[in-house]
Amino acid sequence: MKKSSKIICALLLAAFCAVSHAQVPVQKSTEKTRINGKVYYIHVVQKGQTLYSLSKAYGVTIQQLTENNPDLSGGLKEGQSIRIPVLASELSAPPAPTSGAPAKEPAKEPAKVSARPAYHLVKPGETLPDIADKYEVPAATLQQLNPEAFFKGKLQPGTLLQIPPAAGEKITGAVADTASARDVTGMQEALYADTSLYYTVQPQETLWGIAKRYHTTVQELRRLNPTAFVNEELQTGAILQLHALVETPVYRDLEAAPAGLPAQPFTGTVKVALLLPLLRDMDDTLTARSKSPENFFSFYEGALLAIENLKQEGLSLELSVYDSFYDKDVEALLQRGVLQQQDIIIGPVYADNFKPVAQLAKEYRIKIVSPLDPHTEEQTIDNPYVWQLSPPAYCRQKKLTDHVLAQKQANIILIYHEDGREALLMQEYKHLLGERMDSVKMLAHQVVKGAAVRDTLEKLLVEDKMNCVLVASHDDALVSDIAANLYLFTFRNRYNITLYGTERWRNFETVDIKYLHTLNLHLVVPFFVDYSAERVQKFVAGFYEKYKTDPSQYAFQGYDTFDYFLRAIMRYGKNFEDYLPAYNPQLLQTKYRFKYNGNSANGLVNVESCLIRYTPGYSIEKQ
Repeated sequence: MKKSSKIICALLLAAFCAVSHAQVPVQKSTEKTRINGKVYYIHVVQKGQTLYSLSKAYGVTIQQLTENNPDLSGGLKEGQSIRIPVLASELSAPPAPTSGAPAKEPAKEPAKVSARPAYHLVKPGETLPDIADKYEVPAATLQQLNPEAFFKGKLQPGTLLQIPPAAGEKITGAVADTASARDVTGMQEALYADTSLYYTVQPQETLWGIAKRYHTTVQELRRLNPTAFVNEELQTGAILQLHALVETPVYRDLEAAPAGLPAQPFTGTVKVALLLPLLRDMDDTLTARSKSPENFFSFYEGALLAIENLKQEGLSLELSVYDSFYDKDVEALLQRGVLQQQDIIIGPVYADNFKPVAQLAKEYRIKIVSPLDPHTEEQTIDNPYVWQLSPPAYCRQKKLTDHVLAQKQANIILIYHEDGREALLMQEYKHLLGERMDSVKMLAHQVVKGAAVRDTLEKLLVEDKMNCVLVASHDDALVSDIAANLYLFTFRNRYNITLYGTERWRNFETVDIKYLHTLNLHLVVPFFVDYSAERVQKFVAGFYEKYKTDPSQYAFQGYDTFDYFLRAIMRYGKNFEDYLPAYNPQLLQTKYRFKYNGNSANGLVNVESCLIRYTPGYSIEKQ
């Protein structure tokens, strides 16, 4: 049976719980086996046993049972052999005696034995101070005892920390290196049971092959797993973190300037440097950037219109435009020393050549704006002069899941790609859904010739509630399949369905647009233009009059970027960030709302985005 059948039926769960008092006692199996790197008990189902009774006997959840046994979606069958994951705490423990064998007397321990374990397996997200507090051990002591557990001063998940005994006590049992660590591999596999995020390196495997299989890059695997290599060689048995772990970023509000500190409008000439990838060699074969220069000319044209309008309000401007298509262009620009005297730098567009310019801006205390690329967020760390306009992915995903969570009585279904290619996105949605995940129905799906998902989907839907279907995938084939099948369920008004997707869906050409409108598709996008707004219509007319063409999305962005920052300088001076809480100009697209990325020693990111809805009337509305 396909993995797409891995579901938890709410009705079945209710039935299991209701009859739990009459269940047949479970004789816990002692037979262990390793399958695909994981350790399982193999349990033969007896008549009258249920998922609930098995979960209690083995100390696992019903969800763990169904995830490891796809055939269980149809219920338990007498004589069926099922896999039950072995808990990490049981991997190194001696097997329990069978019912016919007498239990052995436990070995007598010395009088004073520490309650601490000999070792602690570091879990994702754990910090050294947390572990030190847990065992009442100085953090410095743990670091001194376990130097191999740290890389560049950072504690690595999956490593084993030696825990010293308390004063006057000793730890008996598995303290010697080989004795204590003999089941470390199994413990780590149990800890990292989510194979969408972790993978154990097998003999003869290459980093390139693993990266290709799990839809990531060699560079990303090396970045996430620095301790998996010895002399640049990937180590067999190492546990690779496949994707970055989900963390909750902190964005801190700006503090308004004291009431008694009036703004100082800037009346001089504002010096602005604009760096855009405008020109390329005619024989250039690059694919990532070669098709985009016309977009950035449009950005420039929008910026010029903003400048013209601001000049009518008294702006005095010295604008210098530089090409940044190639890294060599940026390097040459930095060597020429023409950026040091600027009041503000806008660009470069791409995160890779934005970095060296951001370093120069920090050195000379010049504000620098990243107008389009959300991946420049890491450049805001330790650089308070960086401003990122494109809202981070976390902010967009949170806005989407917040809308789902606002449907208090909704039936939430989370669908993700079966092969794990978008595991990080799925994990982020699970993280953001928080406590509601306990009631969320999960469906792993993959478009396979001859496979049907309609029956499985219908089992997840309910008739008397809103069905919020959140699809954690950028795959157009999967989205098209899910949307087409959900569309069929809207006939006769039997089910109420709201579909939630990602920004990339707007570019799909294989998905029938009527499906998306009928299913009330909700997306969160960085920017959205409402063409019914009078201000937007005025801009469109002015742009067409000047350039004899309609403005693209880039033209709107160019206008808003220059209008926002230049107007702020004119009104509040070069240190305008002190007055941003009171600054809310009318822009053509989404308004900007900046917050510090963590603290005021870091740069600022725009956290505002737009929730849009595809209506049954074939319009797109901002929510």
